Amino acid sequence: MFILTLVKIVVLITILCALSSYLIEYSVDEIPNITPNASSINSNNFNISSTTEQSGGLHILNAASYPNGPIVLRLIRNGTNNCYEPYLHLRLIYPNIMVYNISTNDANITAIPTFNFCPIATNPPRDLIRIFPLSYNHTMIAFLQNNTSNSPETYEEIGKFIDWNGNVIQELSLGFINFTASDTSSLGTLVVDSSQKYGFIWVNHQRYVSFSYGSNFSIISSHQYQIISTIDGGYCFVMAGFSDAQWVANVVFIRPSYYSTQPSLIYRDTSQAFSMNIETCDKFNTYYEPGLACVFSIKTNSTSNIPARYIKVAFSSNGNVKTPSTLNFNDTTFDADKIYQLWSGGYLLVVRLKNDNILIGYIYDIQGNFSNFWDSPSLPGSLVMLNGVFLNNTVWMFSNAISAIPNASNWTLTTTTAPKFALDHLPDNRHEYRLIKIQPLIRNLTQKFKNNAYSRWDI
Repeated sequence: MFILTLVKIVVLITILCALSSYLIEYSVDEIPNITPNASSINSNNFNISSTTEQSGGLHILNAASYPNGPIVLRLIRNGTNNCYEPYLHLRLIYPNIMVYNISTNDANITAIPTFNFCPIATNPPRDLIRIFPLSYNHTMIAFLQNNTSNSPETYEEIGKFIDWNGNVIQELSLGFINFTASDTSSLGTLVVDSSQKYGFIWVNHQRYVSFSYGSNFSIISSHQYQIISTIDGGYCFVMAGFSDAQWVANVVFIRPSYYSTQPSLIYRDTSQAFSMNIETCDKFNTYYEPGLACVFSIKTNSTSNIPARYIKVAFSSNGNVKTPSTLNFNDTTFDADKIYQLWSGGYLLVVRLKNDNILIGYIYDIQGNFSNFWDSPSLPGSLVMLNGVFLNNTVWMFSNAISAIPNASNWTLTTTTAPKFALDHLPDNRHEYRLIKIQPLIRNLTQKFKNNAYSRWDI
């Protein structure tokens, strides 16, 4: 079978071993440079807390969250030659505003090639270093290094697995890519399995003129895709774009046995649309009813005064589709930063108003009808860098703040709670918020990493 495509997808699956955890107490002198301040605003519905870093020039770059916390926050300081300081400033933030430093003085971390710290052409700005939370005491740092092998690609993607103490547990090659600063689509992404215990899938792009691979699937280079972890331990690729004079969305399932299914069509639109985007997909099986669901936006005109159509498509792991439904999102007055499917039903739209760039949240019920605004105060959109939602409907947002203390840096965490439209159904593997020390088990974990079998597909 021959498939003409411009994209080769490399999929790496590996297993991350779950370890026993040990609760420890941290003394204040272990984190001398971080001072959580008293909350400037605190109500029943939202909380704003400011934190002071006793080091000047630090500001927020990105953050990544475990499903119900904590959050791994990365801070940066501008360096020379318009690149960021070649050092990883990582913080572990708990929902109760406890802040801890993740030490990154390990020689294996400081040896990350310095070109990874230079900003690339994205909005908002970012560099080549990506942080991926794994199990509840492990994180992976992904970056590039120059390719010294015989493969034709210019860079090799590397993953460093660290614990919350900053110890490097293992380093793993994640595949080879071609990369330019103006095209970041080849950079890999990671999705943890649905249990957040056992493994992850890693996907990156390699560009080819033509490619064939048995009966497996291909992704057209102009199409978007997202990956969902399924409850059986497998994964689902959702792909959307223009094909054969229509806008289509297809899904392919990768089973726990590493078998990939044939593509299943879950949605098609034959209108004269301008664009089709994947806005959100259910990545943690958190939807209030069984099955999977995605929300697609279809823009029929490039002008901002004509709203996009937002379509919810629910489907099962065998490719069967329920009747698509239209959500009553009217985006003529705002630009949506992010759409979240809430654990207990409904949707949260984090938006910036077009007239003044104020960032607010719109909450919609299960049927997609407007319910209310979030309880957080409106925030200047230019200051808000990052946001996310925990499984308990807690919304979190980070923003930079001006420090009144010389040679210090301030940042702010705002949290609010979205309403619940269905009964809670918390997962069996939920974890309490606590600090984990796993140093005594590093040797055991390293051995398990070395003995793991993993599979890579060229799709």
